[in-house]
Amino acid sequence: MGKIKITVKKARQILNDLSKISKEPNDKLSYAIKKNEKLLLAQVEPLIENLNAELQDLAVVHAETGEKGILLMDEKGNYSYKPEGMKKLNVSRKKLVDEHNNFEFEFESYYSPACERLLELDAFLLEELEGVLIASEMVN
Repeated sequence: MGKIKITVKKARQILNDLSKISKEPNDKLSYAIKKNEKLLLAQVEPLIENLNAELQDLAVVHAETGEKGILLMDEKGNYSYKPEGMKKLNVSRKKLVDEHNNFEFEFESYYSPACERLLELDAFLLEELEGVLIASEMVN
């Protein structure tokens, strides 16, 4: 196992990279891939849920209101916005998503035991997963 600091954006890239590797039954590499996916998702999913909740809060804050502060809806059932409110919402969303993507956390990964299938991986993919799925000394 190895501890690394990664951003949420990098975590999503790692999950995408892991999904590209074919998984074989009863294979050490496949076991390590599945284990890392599970470990990473356990840390990333709550962060994504929190982001979604904060985005919903922003939507309400910037939505148009009528009498007594009642939120106005459009014909599709979505919140209604004045042009000024929509601009503020978009700026706020971008800032929040950027902060979320750049949020850094510690991830304790599970290294794949040395196996021949590691040699079959694309060099770029090996480099991307170094320190996550594969110990650095195994790549060099």
